[in-house]
Amino acid sequence: MGLLSLLAGILVLVLGIWGANTFVRTNPAHLAGRIYLSGAGLAFVAAIALTGVGRPALAMPLVFLGLALWRKYKQNQPIRKASGRSSRVRTHMIEMHLDHDSGAMEGRVLSGKHSGRALRDLDLGQLADLWHEAAGDPDTRALLEAYLDRRSPSWRQHREADAEPRGRGAAGDGPMSADEAYQILGLQPNAGAEEIRGAYRALMKKVHPDQGGSAYLAARVNQAKDFLLGRHG
Repeated sequence: MGLLSLLAGILVLVLGIWGANTFVRTNPAHLAGRIYLSGAGLAFVAAIALTGVGRPALAMPLVFLGLALWRKYKQNQPIRKASGRSSRVRTHMIEMHLDHDSGAMEGRVLSGKHSGRALRDLDLGQLADLWHEAAGDPDTRALLEAYLDRRSPSWRQHREADAEPRGRGAAGDGPMSADEAYQILGLQPNAGAEEIRGAYRALMKKVHPDQGGSAYLAARVNQAKDFLLGRHG
C-alpha cells in the first residue's frame, strides 16, 4: 500500500502544480480538455508502474480511468465542419470557382485560343495572352486579374511596361439572373433570406479588397445579394 500511496501523492502533486500554473491563463474549454488529457496520461503511467511491480489488479482500475478520461478529452474537442460550398462566376471567356472554406480559386477557359484548359495549367505567359485576348471583355479581365492576384501577386509589375488602357466601367454593372446570383453565393435556388445574408457575410470575408480579395468579385457578391434579397422583399 506504501507504493500506491506514493503514486497517489505524485498524481496529486503534479496535478496541483500544473493546475495552479495554467488555471489563470487558460479558457475553461481548453482547461477542461487539458485536464482530461493529463489525467488520462498519468493514469496510464501509474497503471504501467503498478504492472511493473506485480500489481496488475490495482493497475486495471487506472486503465479504465485513463480510457474514460481520454474519451472525455476527445468529446471536449471542437468539431470544425466545412461548409462544402463554392461560388461560381462565369463570363463569356472564363468560368471561376471560389471555395468558401479555403478561399482557393480555380478556373476554366471557355473560349479562345486556350478554350477547355484549366487556368492552373496555364503559365503566366499564357495567362497574359488570355488577358490581352479579353481586351473587349472587361468582366473576363477583372475575373482573370482576381485570379492572378492570388496566384502571382507580382504579375502587375511585369505588365506595367506594356499596359494598355482598360476603359471599363464599374464591375458588376451588367444584368444578373437569379440562377447566376445563386451560383455566385454558392446557394440552392430555394435558399431563404437568412441563408443569403449568411453566405454573403462569409464570402465577403474572402473576397473583399480589405482582405486581399478583388473589387470585382466583391461587387458581384454584393450585386447577387441585393438581387436575391430584393426578390424576397
